[in-house]
Amino acid sequence: MIQQKHRNSYGYILILLYVALHYISISGIYLQFTRDVLPSGDPFTYTVGFFNLLDLARKDFWEALHRAFTSNWYWLINIQTVLFSPILIKEPFSIAIVNYIMWALASISMFRLCRLIELDFVFSFLATFLIWFFPINFGFLDYTSMPVLGLDSIFFAALQMALFNTFIYALDPQKLKNAIIAGLSFGIAVWGRGNSLIVVGMTIFLPILVVFIQLLKTRRKQLIIPFFMFAIISIAMTSIYFILQGGGIVGYYGHHANFVTRHAWNVHDAMPYFNNLPGFFIWRDENSVPTILITILLHIMTVVSLVMSFKNRKKSKLYSTLYFICVTGVFIYVTTYLINIIFFTDPLMTIYNCLLIYAPMRIGITLSLFTLLATLVLNRKILLKPWLLILGFIIFISYGIIFTKHNTPKSIFPPFASKVEAVAKNIDEILEGKSLSMFWYQSYSPRILNYYRVKNSQPEINFYMNRYYNDIWQQYDYSESKRLKVREELKNHFEEASIILIPEYVDYFNSHFATAFAVMKDEFPKYLNSSASKQFVVRGVLQDRDGMRLLLLQRKTEAKGRGEPLKLPYGLSTDAIKVDYGEKVIRF
Repeated sequence: MIQQKHRNSYGYILILLYVALHYISISGIYLQFTRDVLPSGDPFTYTVGFFNLLDLARKDFWEALHRAFTSNWYWLINIQTVLFSPILIKEPFSIAIVNYIMWALASISMFRLCRLIELDFVFSFLATFLIWFFPINFGFLDYTSMPVLGLDSIFFAALQMALFNTFIYALDPQKLKNAIIAGLSFGIAVWGRGNSLIVVGMTIFLPILVVFIQLLKTRRKQLIIPFFMFAIISIAMTSIYFILQGGGIVGYYGHHANFVTRHAWNVHDAMPYFNNLPGFFIWRDENSVPTILITILLHIMTVVSLVMSFKNRKKSKLYSTLYFICVTGVFIYVTTYLINIIFFTDPLMTIYNCLLIYAPMRIGITLSLFTLLATLVLNRKILLKPWLLILGFIIFISYGIIFTKHNTPKSIFPPFASKVEAVAKNIDEILEGKSLSMFWYQSYSPRILNYYRVKNSQPEINFYMNRYYNDIWQQYDYSESKRLKVREELKNHFEEASIILIPEYVDYFNSHFATAFAVMKDEFPKYLNSSASKQFVVRGVLQDRDGMRLLLLQRKTEAKGRGEPLKLPYGLSTDAIKVDYGEKVIRF
């Protein structure tokens, strides 16, 4: 037993070494990605919060830890960001270490399960690579991809850790240590994401049901204390989480109920999911022949693994355990698939923006594939050689690098992210601590500029907003009453904001998304060309995508002789002669 514990320790060390090497091997790709590609989507919004939390942790660790629990419901990633703050820097690739730590714990938990059921050391170690198998794990194309700083990557790892540790508890339910670890794993997974309780409960449902049935059948005292310890820890951690964050969670996810209630289910809207899932996890090409074939093959593999494990279940305790694991995998696979296809097929959802809700299917596939391989190895009495450990290391490190490169988007237009970052860092030269009005949202936007400001430990820009600011950014309601709001808001910006950013020509808004002020873009020349307009000078010029230029305007009365007069009339690019502003204008 002591020798086996030592061997298990070697396995844990090897797993940590693998995760560390994988992280190091893709860090350069990650850093280049953040330098070349502009941040977008929820993960980049979250990252600003992580940067702020990291700053606070360096000033006041305990206040940062308090904020990790109270500011929002991103507890798992917040807490780790604070705990590891001494070794982190304000770069996404650095903070992503917390994701990899959780993936390492998930791998260790699976290895621990394999060793508990007395599978061979080499097979147990190689089996942990199954949770790393899916190409979608790597790169930046999905919220659950390992490097992505959203909530779902770290949550998905915690979900797997919770399941494997609950299996261990269910297979040896009289051990108090197993119950405590399972309870903590459950709570940690719940802390990973706001709507996670239902998903975590579904994932560990069968293992816990088995424990509960054993308790009712046998009424053995040895099972009671561990069970109550598991229940107390799980309920306590879940209760604390929802007591502090439940209101915000209910309010946020209450809006998602519209996707269920407003849309009548039909086969047409469900077909993308029937065709592409789960094949899309491996071959990311919607409705392609390979994706559909992989989907069919994975369905078949799930059934085959269930049939094979069922046939072998009476051979020994090990085979019976594999059957139990397989049934759990199939349950997770089918339940996730059916619930999401039944309830979430609203046309506004696509295979790309809702893929994360199908992520537990990958756990089902992992368990089915694991039991299939384990059954084949046991039936054929295959003895895996130790050199396969080294080969597995090399193959999966290479595999991770290849798919990280493949699944990392490239910058498709100038300016590169580094140029936008330079503007964010140096715009104080014009702003001088005053307010900035922005009528634009492409390469340059309030969120992107403040992201780079926080990243570089600079104060966030004070963006000017007046009474109807939120109204003019809405992408619906283009009524006459809305036009009056746009007109008033624009006038206030031009007359009160210190610096105003607008496109060089008003027709550049044609490539803009349909905000009210962009749809009603004729209000810009109406004001600027009118006799009531203030006089403006151009203080700076920014280059955006597709050759479009943006102007930083300031009222002449406040410019103190700096800049050059705005060329009027302001209007369409087809009606204007391109102006090359001179030496007084700053070019970023």
